[in-house]
Amino acid sequence: MFKLSLISVILSRTINYFYIEYQSFHRLKMSAEYEYIQTTPDLETFCSEAHADLLDDDFLTLDTEFIRERTYAPQLCLIQIATHKKAAIVDPLADGMDLQPLLELLAHPDMLKVLHAGRQDLEIFLALMGELPKNIFDTQIAAMACGFGDSAGYETLVKKITKNPLDKSARFSNWAQRPLTTKQLDYAIGDVTYLREIYTHLSTKIKEEGRESWISEEIQIALDPTTYEVNPHRLLFKLKLRTSKPSVLARAFYLVKWREAQAEAENKPRQTIMRDELIIELATQNPQSLEDFRKTRGLRDKNLSRKIGDAIISLLKEASALPPKECPKLPTPINEPSVNPLTQDMLRLLLRYIAEKEQVAEKILAPSKDITTLIRHGEKADIPCLKGWRYDIFGKIALDLMNEKIALSLKDGKLILNTKD
Repeated sequence: MFKLSLISVILSRTINYFYIEYQSFHRLKMSAEYEYIQTTPDLETFCSEAHADLLDDDFLTLDTEFIRERTYAPQLCLIQIATHKKAAIVDPLADGMDLQPLLELLAHPDMLKVLHAGRQDLEIFLALMGELPKNIFDTQIAAMACGFGDSAGYETLVKKITKNPLDKSARFSNWAQRPLTTKQLDYAIGDVTYLREIYTHLSTKIKEEGRESWISEEIQIALDPTTYEVNPHRLLFKLKLRTSKPSVLARAFYLVKWREAQAEAENKPRQTIMRDELIIELATQNPQSLEDFRKTRGLRDKNLSRKIGDAIISLLKEASALPPKECPKLPTPINEPSVNPLTQDMLRLLLRYIAEKEQVAEKILAPSKDITTLIRHGEKADIPCLKGWRYDIFGKIALDLMNEKIALSLKDGKLILNTKD
């Protein structure tokens, strides 16, 4: 009797195992059903049919594969797109490919475009379209409001929501090579097919719990074109200059702007045009002749002096002639009072407690710098966690803790909040 029972258990578990494996295989097979579009007429047909599909289901999922290590602008290599009925991989590198039908589809304001961690994808479409696609939903942002932690990866969401394995071995492929392998294409399409189920799950949860406003601010940042603008002043501040001397800052600023223009014109990474260390050295030493320029420490390519020497010398002279009041200035350090690390730890503990309780990422509630600002300025701090929904679930409680109206304590091994009399 015992042997029959044991055999029955083993048989049951074996059948269950193979059933789960079959389901996983079936799902993977389904995720790989797609069109590989390499001609403009095929793209026009797909976009027309996709538009018809969206009359029944008003969202599409979107992703790209690109390379930007060897260029100034990202090199677009693939565009993946899916509706609830079909999916496709579009090859923008195919001969004669015109992406206009797809760009018109993406420009449709009533169609929701769903991406995951889509900021770099949106940067690409901004360059292609001259504007950002309207009406987007980012599942990484949404996941932060649904208890998946800070910056949840796509693989994590696929596993937890769709219960599917995700092969990421093709992630760092050379997407510019042609022909692409079947493995590469199957990996690429999975970035939009699973995204359909992830979006449906997250959007339903957000609507049910009334958390639309929790993610709208972050999404609006992604939809602001200034998010993608290159600010030469920010590039100057990143140089880590060891001086605030106006003439040095002016020369460095002029060199940064020159490098940016050259990198964009030649479509090469900034550092291949001129390294940060060389900009700092030139701005500091201020060579006045080609001979001085050639002697600059850090000038690895001696041919560089012959190619751009005259232009750089002229640029340095122009920058040096600027009146001090017109020279750029580094941000003035603000002498803020020091923060008690124990108070900081206590508020971070409270933040973690509330984030877990409310199933929302700590990052979207209050980043570390806001905790520091809150300690320094209290209720007068101009920070998001003292406004709107963040105030309701965290800011008010944080102020009460700082004002000793409540206390944190342990009960049965669990953290609890106690109201003081």
